[in-house]
Amino acid sequence: MSRDKASRRNGSPFGFTFIAPLVLGSVLNPINSTMLATALVPIAESLGSDIAATGWLIAALYLTTAVAQPTLGRMVDLLGARRVFLASLGLVAAAGLCGQFASTLAGLVAVRILLGVGTSGAYPAAMRILRERGEATGSKPPRFVFGVMTLSAFSTTAVGPVIGGLLVSAFGWQSIFTINVPLALIAALSILIWTPHDRAPAHTFARLMKDIDLSGIALFAAFLLSLMAFLMNLKNGPLWLALAGSVVFGAALVWHSLRRPQPFLDVRMLARNWPLTMTYLRAAAISIIVFSVYYGFAQWLQSAVGYSSAGAGLVTLPMSVVAAAASLTGARTKGLRGPFLVSVGAALAGNLGLLFVDGASPLWMIVTAITLFGVTLGTFSIATQAAVYIQAPAEEIGTAAGLQRTAQYIGAIAAASLLASIYGERASDHGLHSLAAVAGALSAILFIVTLFDRTLARVVSPAAAEGDAPAPLIKETTMPLTKLDDTSALVVIDLQKGIVGLPCAHPADEIVGRAAKLAGAFRARGLPVVLVNVAGRAPGRTEMQFNFTPPADWTELVPELDRQPSDYTVTKQQIGAFYGTALEQILRRHGVTQVVLAGVATSSGVEATARNAYDHG
Repeated sequence: MSRDKASRRNGSPFGFTFIAPLVLGSVLNPINSTMLATALVPIAESLGSDIAATGWLIAALYLTTAVAQPTLGRMVDLLGARRVFLASLGLVAAAGLCGQFASTLAGLVAVRILLGVGTSGAYPAAMRILRERGEATGSKPPRFVFGVMTLSAFSTTAVGPVIGGLLVSAFGWQSIFTINVPLALIAALSILIWTPHDRAPAHTFARLMKDIDLSGIALFAAFLLSLMAFLMNLKNGPLWLALAGSVVFGAALVWHSLRRPQPFLDVRMLARNWPLTMTYLRAAAISIIVFSVYYGFAQWLQSAVGYSSAGAGLVTLPMSVVAAAASLTGARTKGLRGPFLVSVGAALAGNLGLLFVDGASPLWMIVTAITLFGVTLGTFSIATQAAVYIQAPAEEIGTAAGLQRTAQYIGAIAAASLLASIYGERASDHGLHSLAAVAGALSAILFIVTLFDRTLARVVSPAAAEGDAPAPLIKETTMPLTKLDDTSALVVIDLQKGIVGLPCAHPADEIVGRAAKLAGAFRARGLPVVLVNVAGRAPGRTEMQFNFTPPADWTELVPELDRQPSDYTVTKQQIGAFYGTALEQILRRHGVTQVVLAGVATSSGVEATARNAYDHG
């Protein structure tokens, strides 16, 4: 019996052996994020640093992960989820070993960077594996699996300070790094045993390097690093040069993304897929709220109230219980707006509670205020996962999941900067109240925005996705030729020198001129233009033999099309433009809902592509 069948022996395509490796790998990032919370003060004391400087340990992991998650998500889409998963776990184990011997703050920052890269592959790989299983079995979106993953990830997030506190008290702060070695080995072993093998990679190394967009990654990293340097030094005097650098790098990133066909940060896709963009913005905002309070609360307990690392961790234990319960409850919800409002409302209530807490407050009052954030941790994540699952194109789910985490980590970077600005060298009652006021104001704004967010109404109904509401067999739609969708694309078929020179039913010059005018109109509106040429015929058996040697420029596109850097070029070997090419991936990446075709071979290449487009939805 194969692994794939074994995991479904109980009738479910998402059985225990299928889910377990995904969960084990996915918890490495959240547990490493929060184990550090109760180790910051001991690290600062051991290395002779202040609390503000140790903020770089928080930001380093999130900055690295913000860049690495969409990059590894793209590698997941191109190379296979299992391969990327295992390679990532190897880096996690290596980081665990290096952390044991690091003796300076700079060395620990380097370890956190390595850890950020290693823990970035698990989540996009898990989302890809889930999507492939769901499509292969015709299963509905696995909300129960999302619930299990969220329960595991955010339970470890909530329990992280407890685990970190106990490890630091028993073995020293180095142990929060060393623990990654056995965790990574267990996760890798479970993947080797239970996760199905990937298909052979469909792309060469050169294609991979082209698709990964190293220039875009470098610009994005420079933008975040310069912005973080500005934000983390606000208390000691703004670094205006760093702010200017962030503006320059940000503008260069947008310019680069608009010119590149498949950029690291697809600005055009984000502009067109507004529901998904709103999901990312909401994730970044809630991360600022949660992580600023999360790390700030633990530091306040140790510095202002006098708790030990283990004691500070234990105070947050009720929050982990609530987070677990909220995750299970969220797995049974059937909407997006409701869970989002509940999670943001809980954050608002928690921040209001922290405004009335100080070093002399009774323990029950302190615990009650922080425990409310467990509702936020458990509920928000599962709603966000469901939103990304529904809103992202199927073949881009790994990249989309990586960008979701990137949005969250950008929020966490902002939270680290906020903490450094408010706390400075030491946490205090006044600092905690200032932090709660800022986070509470952001929670109130986010609640109002979510309440009136019309993009949530445009998401496919989760009830329908779950199969609770029957869908009509055929839904009538009207596609008038006088009006185009806002997400249309132009696909120009076979307007190349070797084709337009052949006899045509209509003058070829007139057809080329109209196609060029149409392409210019699409470009002016920021809509995708795909130029398709043919460079042969399909391999295999054929009864018809051609004795024809084309001239050297036979496949060249006619110059009248005025090809632009933003255009996509697709070369086909068949009559239709979809089979064996990246056309479907390009269109889905841009959320295209309507295709306009132009060409001279109406009954051949154009018709075949039109029929293919219909079959692809």
